Amino acid sequence: MLSSEGLGEYVREYMASRLRDPVMASWVGGSLAFLVTMYTTSSGRQLAKEMPPPRLRGIQGSIVRGNTTSNAQNGNGSALVPQSSPLSPSSPVSRTTVSSVFTSVSMATAEAYSNVANQDVSVLNRFLQLLRVAIPNYYGREARSIYILLVLMAVRACVSVRLVKISGLVSRTAIEGNIRHTIRAIALFAISCVPATLLNVTLDYYSELLGLHFRDNITSYFSGRYLKRRVFFQMAGLHEVNHVDQRITEDVCNWARVSSSLFTSIPRPLIEAITFSVSLTRQAGWKGTLLTWSYYLSYAVWIGFCAPNLDWMVQQRVEKEGALLEAHQGLLAHVEEIALTKGFQVHEKMLQRLFKAVTDQSRYAAYVRSRFDFTETLHNKYGSVLLGYVVCAMATVHQGGKVMKAERATEMLSCASYTFKTLAIAIGKTLWNIKLVLVVGGHTRRLAQLLSALDRADMLVEMQTRSTAHSPIRRRSSGAFAVRGSDGRAMINYEDSFGHIVRSDHIEFVDVPLVLPTGECICSSMSFYVKPGMNLLILGRNGCGKSSTFRLLGELWPLRGGRIMKPEAEQLYYVPQRPYMYDGTLLEQVIYPLKKKDLTVGEAELYGYLQMAGLEYVFTKLNMSWGTRLQWSDDTLSLGEQQRLAMARLFFHRPRFAILDECSSLVDLDVERQMYERCVELGITVITIAHRRSVWQYHNWILYFDGSGGYMFSPLQYETGAAALVLTSVRSASDPSVIGTEVRIPITDRLYNEDEAATGKREQPARPRQAAQMEEVPTSTMGDAVTETVEEEEEAVANGKGNLAHEPHRQSRHRRSRKHRASDANRAVNLATSAETSGGK
Repeated sequence: MLSSEGLGEYVREYMASRLRDPVMASWVGGSLAFLVTMYTTSSGRQLAKEMPPPRLRGIQGSIVRGNTTSNAQNGNGSALVPQSSPLSPSSPVSRTTVSSVFTSVSMATAEAYSNVANQDVSVLNRFLQLLRVAIPNYYGREARSIYILLVLMAVRACVSVRLVKISGLVSRTAIEGNIRHTIRAIALFAISCVPATLLNVTLDYYSELLGLHFRDNITSYFSGRYLKRRVFFQMAGLHEVNHVDQRITEDVCNWARVSSSLFTSIPRPLIEAITFSVSLTRQAGWKGTLLTWSYYLSYAVWIGFCAPNLDWMVQQRVEKEGALLEAHQGLLAHVEEIALTKGFQVHEKMLQRLFKAVTDQSRYAAYVRSRFDFTETLHNKYGSVLLGYVVCAMATVHQGGKVMKAERATEMLSCASYTFKTLAIAIGKTLWNIKLVLVVGGHTRRLAQLLSALDRADMLVEMQTRSTAHSPIRRRSSGAFAVRGSDGRAMINYEDSFGHIVRSDHIEFVDVPLVLPTGECICSSMSFYVKPGMNLLILGRNGCGKSSTFRLLGELWPLRGGRIMKPEAEQLYYVPQRPYMYDGTLLEQVIYPLKKKDLTVGEAELYGYLQMAGLEYVFTKLNMSWGTRLQWSDDTLSLGEQQRLAMARLFFHRPRFAILDECSSLVDLDVERQMYERCVELGITVITIAHRRSVWQYHNWILYFDGSGGYMFSPLQYETGAAALVLTSVRSASDPSVIGTEVRIPITDRLYNEDEAATGKREQPARPRQAAQMEEVPTSTMGDAVTETVEEEEEAVANGKGNLAHEPHRQSRHRRSRKHRASDANRAVNLATSAETSGGK
């Protein structure tokens, strides 16, 4: 029997002999010198000095307590709304200030609500929120996978204990020299390895399957929220998070993979640690088990104080790689412009700078991890071996007089060493989960930022929808706000910061301010209307409010006042200058956003729409058919052909109103004339933004912005080659004095967005020709003027060739398949409106 005194004497003699060995001493000394040299001369050491990471304990605190980087909050939402602010809306500066207050009210209120709601939301709570999305219930496919994993891990632990006993049996029979028993023990061990291997493979399979389920649920959740209603547009305008595409794809994949591994990385080593702790206690006593746990728990305490901040390093790596990926994508998207402008060197330097940031971060992370991995390897790998020897010796001492034969001693040492090895691995994996939790925290933080931005955008959309739908309608005078103080200056009222949207069979703006989401006011109050047959031309300089009008009409921006009357969404269609090319077949390009299964017309009718747009020759291209699936974003179609295809989409959907935003700027004049003629034939009323003179002749109404916050709305008289646009009878304007007069706008460079500073002087505003009529114009409000004008239009249409009341209700293609034949009524309205317009002239 081996005593503890004899064991200690043996250890002392062994250590002394090793220290006297010159080869061992030189090898250890040289290795230490090499490590110190590499440590002090590494490039990562300089980067670590320049960019020290946050302390790990601070990150742990934020994981438990919540985000410490939240902005200052105002607990009282009403305090964000100024009670009074004397402003004069007559000057552009004051109009901007007023609109800024309007915008800041809703934005600040939403921010206050979101901050109050999220100030206690920690990364842990966000992780639990994502986990509830990943595991929606206790009986679904995800929950079943987790239950199966738990059962398999418990069975795997029992099989491991059985393997320990069999390995001891193999050692004992081998020492005994009984070949027959040895072969039988080896065969039993080999047979037992089959279920153990099957269990390991099954565990890996269900763990990967759980990760796929998590990714499926999280991706569906984020995609559904991101593309819901107007949240997508709000997210693009908030600029709160960058690389949204990377977060929804790569970050979600990483989070699902790492989070699903927690369900095996945490329970499996814990089950094995508990099982083998009991087994080791039986073999080496409670002291051996306590020594093993104390050794590894001390390492866990050391990690809490000295481990690198893996959470922060994960965020840095993903952000820098995302910036590099975004730069490459932008380079491919604008390859033609870069090639023509010889911008290779600029982009090469930019890409090199971004790539250097990625490599610097990688060198920095490798250096920081190497310092930690040195002690980790020394402690876990080699220290564990020494600890195993000590535990085996303690097991020998614990057995005492029971160990009498060599074969029994061998069996005992084999079982003790195998048990200790498995226990050490289990405890090591349990402690490694600390690093895994930090990595999960890094991915959760990025998704938490996306969640916060989605919550904020969703709240803004909800506030805009709710407030717009229920805010009171108040008549306002032209060019001014409704609420005023005793001194006549404008006063801001929160109840008046949202307007009202009403469903109607025509388009009408009543006292609507054009306010950007940033708070800049383009036009303090604007009123106009568009009825079927009134082809409206919108002219003005860049930034004067042309596109802003469309965004308000499409409910992309919040309505800050007034009233908008508009038809249903399917009766409005927008055609941009550069249309969106859907990744599908040619047929799907024409019917976008419908799918082929929703199609109710034949290919012959679709071919007719291509003929209307002058694109029937597209089938002469190589390998082109209705089922051709090409990369439409490349040079398959030229920009002019893409504009024709967009017009074919318009003819297919045949809405009541079409918004054309420079949609024919790259089309031949003959094709352009054909497009507008087809719109008239199909009963489509167009609202056009175009600086191309050839388009003006197809419009009989105009909405003109002067670029200084003013506008005029009037019937239009224009002939090709004329020197001026004739506004025959201004129906509404920012200046009430021009209402009812005829105004001539000279066709100068100002209509083509030339800078006024280039001319050295500012053009005088267009003046009315009928000065005598100015005194006869009543000084009524803009809302009353527009109301009277609308009534006159309705009377004229009722007495003319067409009647709006008899016009058939036009349904969307989803509801009625033969709506394309219901255009005669619109033609009648068109004729009536034209007659009324001629009468107005």
